[in-house]
Amino acid sequence: MPLIIFSGYPCSGKTTRAKQLQKALEERIENNVDGTKDYRVVLINDESLGIKKEVYRESKTEKAARGLLYSSVQRELSKSTIVLCDALNYIKGFRYQLFCESKSMYTPHCVVHVAVPKDLPKQLNATSENPYPEDVLDGLIFRYEEPNGMTRWDSPLFTVIHDDPTPPIDAIWSVLIHNKSVKPNLATMTKAPAEVNYLYELDKVTQDVIMLILNHQNTEGSSSLPIPGSRLHIEMPGITVSLPLLQRFRRQFVHINRQQSYNTNLLKDMFVDYLNGQFETLE
Repeated sequence: MPLIIFSGYPCSGKTTRAKQLQKALEERIENNVDGTKDYRVVLINDESLGIKKEVYRESKTEKAARGLLYSSVQRELSKSTIVLCDALNYIKGFRYQLFCESKSMYTPHCVVHVAVPKDLPKQLNATSENPYPEDVLDGLIFRYEEPNGMTRWDSPLFTVIHDDPTPPIDAIWSVLIHNKSVKPNLATMTKAPAEVNYLYELDKVTQDVIMLILNHQNTEGSSSLPIPGSRLHIEMPGITVSLPLLQRFRRQFVHINRQQSYNTNLLKDMFVDYLNGQFETLE
């Protein structure tokens, strides 16, 4: 059955998200949703395997830890088991290995990216009962290779940002339980041109709107801002919105919508509406 690969910075909340998903899946199995009463859910992570945080300081010990994680996933994958691999999984080559393992078992897989701002893991680590050594944390954040939904081993990709109450449980269930095993090469080849164009437009539209806001703040202050090509206006808050905060809102919007395929003509309206909602919380 399906392999769900979690990925994200250390102290980003991956285990919390994994346990949320585990609970939701077990409830559906208990209620025999879609005839899944004989399935079971297994959560594999550093804690369950007894892997200490210090192993990530040296490449040799880290490699051994990855080997233990990989063999544990390999052992649990079966036709009636949903495996949640709750680990850093920050190396794209390792995610590719896990993808190949699920493919060899003729079972679907997906990646859940727990996305948070870079400064948040350090804040959470400082209050953790079992923190990462500071040098280990810095090294892992620096080496992190973010999942890319356009590659077959990171697709389907579900991104969960810090403010999301839960992972997209319905969407994950639909992909992993309702769909047959994907033939990644064909799927990727046939969809790639459309995806490239969509992601390009998503990035361009959001960047353009951010630039309009910055220019407007420099000249007009907090008045309403009409956006060319959109039927909506940006309702500026009573305070100046900094560039880092605007870029954070933009990244969140891109993360939320990068795995979708909306009509590109709607993206500007969607982003303006999203920003207006965010700005309301600043007043």
